[in-house]
Amino acid sequence: VAFVLPPLGTPAVWRAEPLLSLAVAIGAAVFVSWTLTPRRDVVADPAGKNSADPGQTKLQVAILLGVLIASYAVFVGLATVRQHELLETRAYDLGIMENVFWHTSEGRFFASSLEGRNHLGVHTSFIYLLLAPVFLLIPRPETLLVAQALLIALAAWPLFLLARKLLRSDWAGLLVAALYLFQPAIQGASFYDFHELAFAPVLFFAAAYALETRSKALLWSSTVLLLLVKEDCA
Repeated sequence: VAFVLPPLGTPAVWRAEPLLSLAVAIGAAVFVSWTLTPRRDVVADPAGKNSADPGQTKLQVAILLGVLIASYAVFVGLATVRQHELLETRAYDLGIMENVFWHTSEGRFFASSLEGRNHLGVHTSFIYLLLAPVFLLIPRPETLLVAQALLIALAAWPLFLLARKLLRSDWAGLLVAALYLFQPAIQGASFYDFHELAFAPVLFFAAAYALETRSKALLWSSTVLLLLVKEDCA
C-alpha cells in the first residue's frame, strides 16, 4: 500500500492511466479494509469443526461493496467533470439536458431551447423532476455529471442484494456487483454526457429484487419510477 500511494497522489498518473489507477486504488482500499477488520471470522461449530462467522463475512462484504460503490462514484464524477472542463462534452446531449433543467428550474417545465420544443415531445423523462431540486441548488452541468456517476454506482447495491439471494452467497453477490461496475458498456455510458437512463439500472435492479423478496411496496415504487425514466423503459 505504501508503494502505490505516492503514484495515486499524482494527478498526472490518473490522467495517463485512469482505469488502471482506479483499479489500483480499489485494490489498495480493499486490502486496507480487509486487514483492519477484526479477526473473529472462525468459530467452532457443535460438531467440533471450524466455520466462518456469518456476521463477520457480511461485515467484510458490506465494507468491500461500499468501497466499490464509493470509488466508482468519486472517480467517474471527478473524471467526467474534468472531461467537461476540457471541452469534451457536447450540446447533444449534455447541453440539451442542462438547458431542460435550467428551464424547469425557472418554471418552464421541460422547455428546450436547443430542441425548439418541449422536451417531453422527444422523450417522456418525468424522472427529471426528482433531480430538479438538486439542480436548483447547484445550477451547473457538473451537477448532472456527478449525479449520473452516483446513480450508476448505487445500482450495484440492489444488484448485490439480488445476486446474493439468487446465488445464496455474499461473496458471489459482491462479485456480480463488481462485474457490473467494471462492465465496459456501463463505464462507456458513464462518460457519455448525461442521460435520463442513468436512473434505470438502480430502479430495474430494485424491482427485480422486490419480485424475488415479494416486497409489494418496493416493487410498486421502483416500477412506477422506472416508467417515469423514459418511454422505452416500459
